[in-house]
This record gives sequence, C-alpha cells and structure tokens, in this order.
Amino acid sequence: MPATAFNRGDQFSPLSWKYGDWRGFFTFTGQLRYDDNITTLSRNTLSDLIGVAAPAINLEYIPAKVSENTMVHLDYMPQFVGYWQYREFNTINELANLNVDYITGRSEFRFSDALAITTDPAVEQTQWGQTTENTTEFSWAYQATEKTSITIKPHQDWSKVENNLEVWQYGMGMELGYQLTDKFGLLGSYDVTTVNSSAGLDGLIQAWLGGFSWEITGRSRLDFRCGLQTISLAGNNASGTETAPDLSLAWNYQIGPKTTLELNLAYDSQFSKYTANQLNKTLLGRLTTKYAWTEKMGLELRGGVQSVEQATIQSAGSNGGTFNYWTTGCGVVYQFNQRTQFRLDYDYQARTASQLYSAYDRDIIQLQLQHRF
Repeated sequence: MPATAFNRGDQFSPLSWKYGDWRGFFTFTGQLRYDDNITTLSRNTLSDLIGVAAPAINLEYIPAKVSENTMVHLDYMPQFVGYWQYREFNTINELANLNVDYITGRSEFRFSDALAITTDPAVEQTQWGQTTENTTEFSWAYQATEKTSITIKPHQDWSKVENNLEVWQYGMGMELGYQLTDKFGLLGSYDVTTVNSSAGLDGLIQAWLGGFSWEITGRSRLDFRCGLQTISLAGNNASGTETAPDLSLAWNYQIGPKTTLELNLAYDSQFSKYTANQLNKTLLGRLTTKYAWTEKMGLELRGGVQSVEQATIQSAGSNGGTFNYWTTGCGVVYQFNQRTQFRLDYDYQARTASQLYSAYDRDIIQLQLQHRF
C-alpha cells in the first residue's frame, strides 16, 4: 500500500463541535425489531418486540493541512435493549473503537482497538450470557519499491463469557505484496497465533496464504486468497495437530449505473471461544445485490448459506455435530437528508443440524432510524 495522503473524510458533514483540527459529533440510532424466535430454539419458541436506543459519541483528529500525517478516531456507543414481554432479557451492550493512522516517508502505521460487551438471549439459553471481547491490531506497511510492499501485523484477541471461560489469542502476521500491473497484484502472507484459555488448553495456529487482487474492468474487482492452516493443541485432554484449507473470495461487480453485485465465499477453522473444547470448521457463501433506486432511496437483496462442523479437540470427546444455515433478506434505506437515515429490513434464518433439537427457523422485521447531530 503506497504511503499517500489520508482520506480526510467529508469536510461538509454536520458537526456537533469543532476546535482546531479536532472535531466531535453525536449520533442516535433507534431500532424497533420483531423477532419470532429470540432464543433460537426448535420448540417452545419465544417471540417479542424489541426496542434499542443507541446514542454514540465520536471524536476525530483530522488535520486541515495536507502535509499533516496523523489521523485519530475514537467512538463509544452504549446500546439500551428492552424487550416488551420478556424483560429478563433487558440489557445494555457497549461498543468502543480507537483507530490511529500515521504516515511518514514510505511507511504507514496503523493501530486499532475494539471493545464489545454484548448479551443475547440466543446465548443466554445455553448458559453463556454476557460476552466481552477485545481485539487489538498494529500494522506497519512499508513501500519498499514502486511495486513491492511489506506489512507486519502484531495482533491480539481476548474474550470472556459469563461462565468465566477466558480465551486469549495473540500473534504476528506478515504480508508481502507485489503490484504486477496497474490492475493486478499478488499477495503472500504468514500468520502465527498462540492460544491460551482458562480451561487449561494451549495451542498454536499457523496460516500460509497466497492470492491476488484483480481489477478486471472498471466495474469488476476480484480478491482471492487460499492456503493452509495448521492448528496444534495441547492440555485439557487435547493433543495433536490438524491441517485444513483456508480460503476466501470476494467479487464486486457494477452491473449498471445503479446496481452492484457482491459475492463472498470462504472456508476456515476457528478455535471456539465459547467452549474451549472444539474447532468450528466453517464454509460459507453470501450474495448481495444493491440497487440505487433514486438519489435518496436504495434497495438491497441478500442471501447466504453456511455449514459449520464442530469438531472436538479432546481425545475422549465427541464432535458437536454439523449445522447448516440458510439466510435470506431484503431491505430499503432512505436518506432524508445529510443527517437522517431510515432503514426497513426483513430477514429469514433457518438452521438444520445433526441433532434435531438444534434446528430452528426465525423471522426478523426491523425498523431503524439514525440521526447525526
């Protein structure tokens, strides 16, 4: 990635306040949602009307001078969630993000940290309750030549669920990029991650990937990555190493002046943060179509499939089974003005599983209004 000037954002966005190169603004998001299966069960389902009030504060440092090389963004948003009938599920979620960018010479440094504290009835019914997760990444991208770049990425991910299970994953990644032509670039990467859990399990995850980014035409772009992933685990009755493919594909196509198509395919294996005794091997596909009906109104159609195999990592354990998900939905968004946006969405979700009691289906209708002060 060349070390170029920052995208300094929309200088005409409404601001709550501005002091020199610092600016801050507030947003408020209100949601009203009907969910006919809030606990995602196959029988004795619970339906409810759910309201969400989410004020947010954003703080940014964006220098007006193009010669300045630093940008900072900080935001915090509590979500007050209330259920009309099942008030025992009422909760307050918290989301916070910090991003810092700095450019000097051929180098670009980026730091990001995200904190999420959430509670969902679909998690509570399995006795997990509240989930806390903190993710941090630092990257140094260096433009070695006009066509060659190298990026170093230390990272960490810490999570805790209400049953006091903690999982900490930390490691280092390295990416090498080569821009073969103006429209075609090659990429190779290696990542190693150490896993520690309060359940007494330790692990090492390594991933080798290669791929390319190809701007096929002015309207079409393809990003592809594929490789191998090895997961070695020990402790808590777990042992051995497993090797599995790791791949991702993202294709964006501008069908016409108003219509875009997005296709995503992926396969990977991830260590479960909720049980600390299994790997989730996930194959997924998602297709999204967006249509700009007018300058203010847009339509969206989406659908996806996902298959998750829960494989035990314990020598005397049994696999959790295979779960197949289907999702389909549609939405309409209307931009009243620069500050106010309205959304209406409908989604249908279904899951089949090797255990019949784990199957379910679910309908969700949601209204959302967002205003930036």
